[in-house]
Amino acid sequence: MPIPKVSLTYLLDFVQKSGSPKATVVSNFKTREEYDPQKDFYKPLREQLVSAAKGLSRPSDLDAWVHGFQDGKKHAAYLDAIAGFRRFVGRKPIVWFDPPRKDYDLGPAGLRITVTVNPELGLVRQGVPYVIKLFLKELESATK
Repeated sequence: MPIPKVSLTYLLDFVQKSGSPKATVVSNFKTREEYDPQKDFYKPLREQLVSAAKGLSRPSDLDAWVHGFQDGKKHAAYLDAIAGFRRFVGRKPIVWFDPPRKDYDLGPAGLRITVTVNPELGLVRQGVPYVIKLFLKELESATK
């Protein structure tokens, strides 16, 4: 039997749940549809953030871009993410590099899974390289 492959996002969804919600995450993973870019809520935002990080657009251009959305749900969620991006970047210059993609095999034999980590941003800020995976879902507060 092949080792199951899961994205870091699914793993984080699973880890932050407990009890029956954890089983729901597994069930949703097993019955998920094929990826469709048109149904990807955050795809336009990720593309804009990458464009700003690469220097193809200015971070200030993100404001004009986000205000073009008629969908109030996207507008609110995107504003929060853009504010976080701005706080991270600040006024310091950033330099883009292609972030590495990596697969990690986890777990003991018979229960192994492969976790795919596919970060969107590779940035050098003040001489320090950062590889950033944009996790744009709301996180529940961690329980003991």
